[in-house]
Amino acid sequence: MNDSRIAQRYAGALFAAAVKTKAVESIADDLRVISHLIEVNPRFRTFLLSPETPRDQKVAIADSVLGDRVTATTLHFLKLLLEKRRESEIETIHLEFDRLFRNHQKTILVRIESAFPLSEREQGLLIEKARKITECEVIAEFEVDSTLIGGVRLSYENIVLDGSLRGNLDKLRDNLAQDLTNQT
Repeated sequence: MNDSRIAQRYAGALFAAAVKTKAVESIADDLRVISHLIEVNPRFRTFLLSPETPRDQKVAIADSVLGDRVTATTLHFLKLLLEKRRESEIETIHLEFDRLFRNHQKTILVRIESAFPLSEREQGLLIEKARKITECEVIAEFEVDSTLIGGVRLSYENIVLDGSLRGNLDKLRDNLAQDLTNQT
């Protein structure tokens, strides 16, 4: 079971070490490699997350599989997670580390949903609008969601800017329901 507070603490400590050693980008890449390995290799994932596998065996395998692929700081951190029985948090820690990394670079991940595929020009205009709103560099993820009916919805961090027809219809419905409730 993942606990975001645990992931925040571990990712924060790793990020501080990465900044101190000037290895933020390398460690971010390392975490991507490890998360990708867990995602695409079901045997490795099962082995890593199995409570029956002894800690020392997990540490030895991590050392042999990743020893020459990741920085010493990342490997030490991974071994610490394994020894503390926090291996189920690796992917959540990776996501939190990425968030810290983007903040460090003044970069933000923005999800842009539209009812229909957007042209490159429309995508560029929305990215530029998101840059102005967030005052950060933008990494955009575009997604088509036909339930929006029309318009777009931008979301980043804990903020949603809903300019979709579905969102406006929902607001109208809620306002009408509230007005009817107030009249009775």
